[in-house]
Amino acid sequence: EVERKEGKPDMFEKYGIRNDYYSYEGSIAGYDCTISFEFTYDDQLCGVGYFFDLSDDLYINAYKRIKQMLVEKYGEPISSAIDKANDYTRETALNIKLGHLSYKSIWLTPDNVGLVLLLNGLDSKISFNLVYYDVELMRHDNNHTLNEL
Repeated sequence: EVERKEGKPDMFEKYGIRNDYYSYEGSIAGYDCTISFEFTYDDQLCGVGYFFDLSDDLYINAYKRIKQMLVEKYGEPISSAIDKANDYTRETALNIKLGHLSYKSIWLTPDNVGLVLLLNGLDSKISFNLVYYDVELMRHDNNHTLNEL
């Protein structure tokens, strides 16, 4: 059904232990990304992730732009932080790559959907993603997976 709604059935790739992830290349807010859908063991959609791979000079502005779009749609986040190594850390891509700077915002909607917007770095690589997840379905699926072990 997700393949049909997204209109890209021939572009989906399946992956994961249970083939429970599907992804394709797309864009959000004008930024190219990999869009990934996660399904529970009984094939219910429980999460959608947008994973961005941008040039270094775009990450911080993209984070701020997407965050503002989410604020306009969902209101202020329940948690939002810019973590710096110290008071002198400048907001640059290099500091993100080095792990000296990160951004994180979290929302919870009235219908129990969590959103996490995260920009951070490690080992000279930047990670920037937006994840939507159904809190109850994720909890249910995680409990099912633990029971299988």
